[in-house]
Amino acid sequence: MTAHPSAARGLGALLAALILTGCGGGGTGTTDGAGSEGTPAVVVRVVDGDTLIADLDDGGEERVRMLGIDTPEAGERPECGAAAATEHLRSLLPDGTDVRLVGDPTQDDRDVYDRPLRFVHRDSDDLDVNLAQVESGHAEVYIFRDQPFTRAEQYLAAEREAARAGRGALTACRR
Repeated sequence: MTAHPSAARGLGALLAALILTGCGGGGTGTTDGAGSEGTPAVVVRVVDGDTLIADLDDGGEERVRMLGIDTPEAGERPECGAAAATEHLRSLLPDGTDVRLVGDPTQDDRDVYDRPLRFVHRDSDDLDVNLAQVESGHAEVYIFRDQPFTRAEQYLAAEREAARAGRGALTACRR
């Protein structure tokens, strides 16, 4: 059975509209890459080197886990480099900084703690803050369940360069 030509055109238009409005994979309503829309938010505070609290446009606050990176734990028994990673992120994202939270269609929308997984872009200059943490040597690339995220190659290259140059606390902690 073949579809009526007008039905096929209508389905094509519907699919195009879904793609253009970000209703495709990932469940985030965001797209990847510099200049993408993302979800506007304001940094309330940095929790540690890869987690922040953001005030969303709808007035709600979310604890956001930065996608694709991992930093030393800053809990009761801080790991080597945790304080430096946290302070570096605070220098990039002081309280009140306008950001965009960008999802990745290849990754889950939320982690096991129900935190949204996002790339964080600083509005003032479109800085990929996750990548900046890796470039500075304060974060390692984190690929969950062997499922690379869309920016993994770029992040891995930055991680190799940071290690080669001896940047950040992670290099010092490995000595």
